[in-house]
Amino acid sequence: MSFLLVALIGSAAEVTDVLTNVSLGVDQSSYTNFSNKKATSEALYSGKIGGSSGAINFRGGTNKEGLVTTVSGGKISKIVLTWASGYTTKNRPIVVYAKNEAYASQTELYSTATRGTEIYNASIDVNNKTVTIIPDGEYTYVGFACGNSKYIAFDKIEITWSDGAAETDVKTPTFSLKEDTYYEAQQVIIATETEGASITYSVTKNDAEFVASTTAVAPVTVELPMETVAASYVITAKAVKDGMTESAEVSAKYTLNPNKPAEKLFYMASLVIDIKAGDEVVFVSPEKLAAMTETPDGDRIGYVVATIQDGVNNPYNGETYLHKLDLNQNPEAGVYNVGVDGGNYTFQSKIGGQYLSAPTKDKDNDLYLVNEAATDLEKWTLKEVKGGLVAYSLAQPARLIQKHNDARYGFATYKGSQSNAYIFKYVADLSGVESNIAEEAAVINTIAGGVVVAVSEPTIASVYTVSGQLVANQEVDATATINLANGFYIVKVGNTVKKVIVR
Repeated sequence: MSFLLVALIGSAAEVTDVLTNVSLGVDQSSYTNFSNKKATSEALYSGKIGGSSGAINFRGGTNKEGLVTTVSGGKISKIVLTWASGYTTKNRPIVVYAKNEAYASQTELYSTATRGTEIYNASIDVNNKTVTIIPDGEYTYVGFACGNSKYIAFDKIEITWSDGAAETDVKTPTFSLKEDTYYEAQQVIIATETEGASITYSVTKNDAEFVASTTAVAPVTVELPMETVAASYVITAKAVKDGMTESAEVSAKYTLNPNKPAEKLFYMASLVIDIKAGDEVVFVSPEKLAAMTETPDGDRIGYVVATIQDGVNNPYNGETYLHKLDLNQNPEAGVYNVGVDGGNYTFQSKIGGQYLSAPTKDKDNDLYLVNEAATDLEKWTLKEVKGGLVAYSLAQPARLIQKHNDARYGFATYKGSQSNAYIFKYVADLSGVESNIAEEAAVINTIAGGVVVAVSEPTIASVYTVSGQLVANQEVDATATINLANGFYIVKVGNTVKKVIVR
């Protein structure tokens, strides 16, 4: 057995303040002044921010908003900025200043005489939403300002302060993998921030010992194998180092399941006739990578960031679809059940059972969830537009459901000025749909005054106007001619759908 001999070097004791809009006392959308807010350290925070969408929001320019320390928490060791979830707007610079005298207010950040030394100035990368700043120098006060006249938003701001004293406690271990269910073998790294420390750990599988308690120099890698049946693993660990107090003991639980659940696939609909009573749909803005939830957000409906796959097969007509959404990857997206009332549609949230409802006044952009579909406010018309299928309000016909272009806001009803919320339809069994397409494929050709339909097996050919009105429903055995007046039509034969122009 070999031993590693290391020198014990004392490091400064540190404490981290985690700042959110709630901890700063600003949980409303309006911009509000606050002062003398305390987190974990002795630092006191003041400034002017908004709390829209659960984030810290502030603006630069003439607004002169931001966040400063008026009482120090020690020496600044590290700052971590986490860009607000769902905010995809680029070119929003954050400027961080530091100095060794107290700030009176955030307005001092906008004067060269009082703002201090600039230690960071850059736009947040929307693809890498966390920024870590290590000051080049010793500073005891810090301030945060927006680098232009637009707003900037953070889920949280973390400031680590050092008091210069030697640490006596070993830092608690962390796990590289979040607790969850996984469908393939996993690797978990156990680490600690205390340099030179070791990890004492054990692993159980289905409550039985899997790896006996052992100690190894940090970081430690634990392999979790996939078995033929589901298994639950619990890793228990603590960090130790000679001459220091061992850390607290922590645990993490992971379930490995070889039976991955079936995909919950939603495809972007393109035709009114694609949507029927009983369908399950999701409202998605591919432009903003946003899916509507079932949660109200003021006078709007909230949203989550959506993972969208492009260029996939259209289960309705075999053509290339623009977009697909897998609900397993987007579990917080809101699913709505479709109802049909005459030629109009209702959308009832699957979990809460509430209905999408338009504003009572045309001047309002609101979108609500209500308990009953009792009025025309809860009814919607569907329209085929370039790019997909959208829902217009029956009561406010100029308004359709859209995602606000600003990342702070969710889905509401607008007059076409924002990003379209396209309707995505649930497909229970894609493979089955694809086989039906192959089996029931039809050839649809236009002729003067109608269309000719050719099929391999007897079936029904249905013809609709572009508004969704049925104008012909004819049985086809081998071939059939359907006479039609001049105009645009949609012909549906089995799972084959084609738009035609009759001249």
